[in-house]
Amino acid sequence: MIVGLAALLALPAGAGPELSPGTDEPAPRVSSIGRLHNYLGLVAGVGLTSRSRGEPAGALGRLAASTGLGGVQARLAGYAERHPAGARVVRMTMPELMLVLELGGTAARRDEMAASQGLAGRSGVAAGASGLANIGLGFASAGKVGVYAKIFVGQRFTARSNTDLEGAYFVASAGPSFGLRVAAARRLTLLLGGGIDGVLGVQRLNTSRLIAQLAPIVDLALYTQPRPDVYLGLVARGDLGVLGERYGGRRLHGRAAAEVVWKLDTARRAKFAALLIAYDGNRVDASPNHPQFAAAGERRSGHQLLVSGGLTF
Repeated sequence: MIVGLAALLALPAGAGPELSPGTDEPAPRVSSIGRLHNYLGLVAGVGLTSRSRGEPAGALGRLAASTGLGGVQARLAGYAERHPAGARVVRMTMPELMLVLELGGTAARRDEMAASQGLAGRSGVAAGASGLANIGLGFASAGKVGVYAKIFVGQRFTARSNTDLEGAYFVASAGPSFGLRVAAARRLTLLLGGGIDGVLGVQRLNTSRLIAQLAPIVDLALYTQPRPDVYLGLVARGDLGVLGERYGGRRLHGRAAAEVVWKLDTARRAKFAALLIAYDGNRVDASPNHPQFAAAGERRSGHQLLVSGGLTF
């Protein structure tokens, strides 16, 4: 059984306007919404990594590896907003923090071209960690349909033994985004937009190499509470490096996470249950004679799928 800690916040608005002392005017009232939760739980996942050499990719050999993982996870994510009564602007906070401690095993394979050149990936026990820490702060126009603007600041990393084909990395990014907001009282918030991020980090290639780029992004977030005892959330984000190929190659990254939290009808201590499915994918391409990669050119890719869940007490 997957056991963890989850909390779901739903903060109702006040019953009605109150009068300011000594006046006939309604006192300012803040309507708050909270769809935030956190939990500790167990996680299972699979990772697929590859490295292709030559131009086109794989012409001079291809290495691939599969990694099965289990571990523990800590996570906090969700959506909160504040809308002062009468104000035209909604203030939004969108955190997502996750840390996964992993233990598993890797099996590597290679094609005939890679074998003829003596190239091989590592196999064996895979132990390490991955995670992210993202925060979005924004403003949106009030009403059922409007626009929003936000600032995103985040970081992500992966580092584990015997998974050397993609290369361990730490990447931080920050930037503005703009888009469409659809809201329905406390039941639903949908954000869809795009923007641009500045990206700075380091990745283990043949040695540790600098990443410094500008990347357009697309951003989707759905936070919904169809009933007081059920929360559903979906976040997805993708970025493509367009400026700064010399520092990190041509980079493509995408991530999506979907989760559900629901109240348990039980007299026991467990109050809520949570389930999360998360995907993260990266691809890096480098042309021949790139100063940070193999002289013949190469492509590195990594994909990871995680499933986790928990109970709150």
